[in-house]
Amino acid sequence: MRLPISLLLATTVTTATLGLLIAAPRHAAAQAPTTTTINFDNVEAGTVVNTTYSTLGITFQGQGAFASDVTAEDVTSLSAPNALDATSGAIDVRFTGLYPGGINAFSFVSLADPSGFGSDAVAVQFFGLSDNLLFTSANYDQTVTQTLSFTNLVGVKRITLAADAYYDNITFTGVAAPEPGTLAQVGLGLLLLGGVTIRRRRTACKG
Repeated sequence: MRLPISLLLATTVTTATLGLLIAAPRHAAAQAPTTTTINFDNVEAGTVVNTTYSTLGITFQGQGAFASDVTAEDVTSLSAPNALDATSGAIDVRFTGLYPGGINAFSFVSLADPSGFGSDAVAVQFFGLSDNLLFTSANYDQTVTQTLSFTNLVGVKRITLAADAYYDNITFTGVAAPEPGTLAQVGLGLLLLGGVTIRRRRTACKG
């Protein structure tokens, strides 16, 4: 029995589309994770850096009801001269829409406050996509300079760094969202596949 031309065309299109459906996820998965380091040395000392690096997918804000400004200050740091100043209060590090799924790795250098403030038992808090607390790190000593790293994170969108210290070399890794073209290909493939299924059912009923 010869199949109707419309069904043959639809089947051919669907075969090609199925190839797109298979290739699209591979293309999306192939996008390499993006790792970014912020050292605050490209701004003048005293600059408010709340949204300075928003195009890189990260913002900074003082924690609390007044959401105070956050500045980069000239202190002794690994990447002289500047570091993030948290001597006036804890800092919320937020990851923007550039990483809708959050980040999967985070590290920073904690610099002791030259004035002698700081605690020998503070922690880092990690919050999820719904701003829910995911977990709190083990305590660390912020009266000495040290590097802390966290890996295998899932869906982290906000991190709170403790007050009474300076922070430098803030590094994070996030995976970008699939390209719009990839999502469009997947959507088109599903639409055509659904159309062919309906045509096949109708042909079977007529036969």
